[in-house]
Amino acid sequence: MTSYRDTIEIKDTFDLVQVLKKTASYTDRIRGLHKEVWKNTDTEEYMKTEKDSWNCNAGD
Repeated sequence: MTSYRDTIEIKDTFDLVQVLKKTASYTDRIRGLHKEVWKNTDTEEYMKTEKDSWNCNAGD
């Protein structure tokens, strides 16, 4: 619940108005956004695969 001391941000995008509680950190504001995309993904394995792919291209 917001109090009168909280700062809010109002965004008007594509005929949609969003009222968001403004946070000090952008990271805090987007935390959890699109979490359903990663629901069935082993993120540790995904990151390992990504990092391994960087090393494969080092000699090219």
